Amino acid sequence: MLEARQVAFEYPGPLRALDGIDVRLARGELAVVIGPNGSGKSTLLKVLAGLLAPCAGDVSLDGRSIAAYSARERARAIAVVPQYLPALPEVRVEDFVATGRYAHVTRFAAIGATDKSVVQRALEQCDAADLAARSLAELSGGQRQRVLIARAIAQETRVLLVDEPTSALDPEHQIRVLDLVASLVGAERTALLVMHDLNLASQYATRILLLDRGRVVADGDVEQVLVRDVLEPVYGRHLYYGRAPASGGRASASGRPFVLPWSERGAQPEH
Repeated sequence: MLEARQVAFEYPGPLRALDGIDVRLARGELAVVIGPNGSGKSTLLKVLAGLLAPCAGDVSLDGRSIAAYSARERARAIAVVPQYLPALPEVRVEDFVATGRYAHVTRFAAIGATDKSVVQRALEQCDAADLAARSLAELSGGQRQRVLIARAIAQETRVLLVDEPTSALDPEHQIRVLDLVASLVGAERTALLVMHDLNLASQYATRILLLDRGRVVADGDVEQVLVRDVLEPVYGRHLYYGRAPASGGRASASGRPFVLPWSERGAQPEH
C-alpha cells in the first residue's frame, strides 16, 4: 500500500535525518517505528505522508508516487496525527475535528449531515464527545491528543500515520487509544505509529521497525526486534528484558516480551 524506496532527507546544515530507507507497509499492518531520540522517526512519518519531499528516493502509495497526489487526494488517503499542534487555534473541538471531512466535500461547500455524524462518532470513539463544545485552548495535553486522533479518524483514510499517540495520555487512555487504532486496522487500512514505549509496542505491533541514525537497523515481528542483541547496540545497556506471564493480564500481551529502562543501582525486578 505505502512504500519508501532508498529515501533520504536532509535538514539545513546539512543534517541527514534519513539515509537510504526502504519501508513497505501492506494492508492490515499495525507497524510501530521505534528508536532513540534523533533517529529519524518523525521525519520518516512526514516523508511517508508527503509533508516533506525526500532529497533522494521515492515514496509511493498504491504504486503511484506520493508527489503526484494533490493535497486533497493525499488527505483522502492518508491521515496524520502529529505529536502536538504547533499553534493552538482558537476553535471549538467539534469544528476542529470536522476539518478532517473537508477532503470529502465539494470545494466551498459546508459539511452535511453525514459528515457531522462521522465527526460525532469519531469523538465518541476517542472518549472526547464531552469536549465537543470546548475550545482547544482549554484542553490538557492528553485531551488535545485524543482530539487530534478523532480528527484523523474522521478523515476515513486508508493509511493512518500517528506520531507518539500515547505521549500525553494516562495509562487508561493509552490502552483505549491503542485499542481503537488496532480496531481500525483491517483488510483495507494500515497504520504506522511512532512510539517510545517499547512495552506498548510489544502488545500492539504486528511489526516493528527500529531506526538508528536515519537507517532501519531491524525490521521484524516483536520476537525478532525486542531482544537484547538487537536493542542494546542502539539503546545501550540500561534495559531489563523479561516476558509477560503466559496467563492472566491482557490476552494480547500474554507471553510477549517486555523491556524496561533500568538503573544498575537498582535490584533486578522480580517477575
